[in-house]
Amino acid sequence: MKKLFYSFSFLLVSALLVNTAYAQTPQSQSSSRPMSDKSMSDRLQKDLSNRNSGISNQQLNWFESNDGFYTNYSINNEEYMSRYDKEGNYIESMRKKAWNDQVPANIRTSFDNSNYKSQNVSGYWEVSDDNRKGYYMELKDDNGKMTKVWVDDKGKFSSTPFKAKPNN
Repeated sequence: MKKLFYSFSFLLVSALLVNTAYAQTPQSQSSSRPMSDKSMSDRLQKDLSNRNSGISNQQLNWFESNDGFYTNYSINNEEYMSRYDKEGNYIESMRKKAWNDQVPANIRTSFDNSNYKSQNVSGYWEVSDDNRKGYYMELKDDNGKMTKVWVDDKGKFSSTPFKAKPNN
């Protein structure tokens, strides 16, 4: 009976450890899909065009994710991404930057000390809104698997976007 109890206890503890390790492993956010709601797409297009006259003539392709909606676009040969929450409220816009020596030192140091340090930065974005700070990174491992992470201005990493009040 003791042997059965110890075996069961070992299995239970092992299952808990595996579950905990998995929960702390960065998960790739690959659940993006083209937006299917035309009225929401039109609403977001109109709002973003009002915020930024540089895109008024561009027809944007919108995507849905677990966190809301986003689109990528270009203005004067610079790449941008804008995000909205699930209700269609504006969150932020980000400008794509080079991952080089211009990256803030605390962000580079945090990356070098993070669980992501073995991955290659394939995309690095800085929030371009005046009243917000933050970063978004697209990372690839040696097998080509992409991981998306967000970084706050203190260098804290998250596999989901940081919660923010919508900017109106």
